[in-house]
Amino acid sequence: MDVVGVDLGVKSLATLSTGEVFVGAKSKRRLETKLSRLQYLNRHKTKFSRQLEKSATQNSSVTQHDS
Repeated sequence: MDVVGVDLGVKSLATLSTGEVFVGAKSKRRLETKLSRLQYLNRHKTKFSRQLEKSATQNSSVTQHDS
């Protein structure tokens, strides 16, 4: 049986001693809303354009914070 420590914090809901981070429900909902808005704004961007690359970077940063 493994023992795991839990750190409750302000920035994230909880962090385990194994490194796994749990995000609170409110912040997760906010990140999902932001991601859906960014994806919506991408719908008419030209493929392989600089603007599409920049928005893809924004999408990936939001996705990384979400997971």
